[in-house]
Amino acid sequence: MRFTEIPSGYLNIMGYVDCSEVNGPGCRAVVWVQGCARECPGCFNPDSWPFEINQLIAVDTLAKNILSNPRNTGVTFSGGEPFWQAPALAALARQVNYAQQTEIIPNQLGKPTATLTLCWVFQCFMAVHFVVF
Repeated sequence: MRFTEIPSGYLNIMGYVDCSEVNGPGCRAVVWVQGCARECPGCFNPDSWPFEINQLIAVDTLAKNILSNPRNTGVTFSGGEPFWQAPALAALARQVNYAQQTEIIPNQLGKPTATLTLCWVFQCFMAVHFVVF
């Protein structure tokens, strides 16, 4: 898949859960993005590796879904590799803009490499916490 196939303002996701208590503190929405080139041994979500269109969802729609649950205390971006779709996730983070926490779970190789896009994404989050396994 080429990233140009994902329309602007959309995310290509593997899945979405409205309220999870195992993917970060409290009840939180979880967005699993589709696509990862890392292929880490022991990956928990190898079905998320292929760079193919799985579920296209508008960032605006996903933000409304997340905000519609009053129990949500935050959102967790997982995958696949969230940073392959960093601009769309940054737009989602800006719309949700929780005073609570946003979790980014890095791959098994450690913290994601800092890039200009990644630094820009971090600026959009009110709090970013890395969970290292």
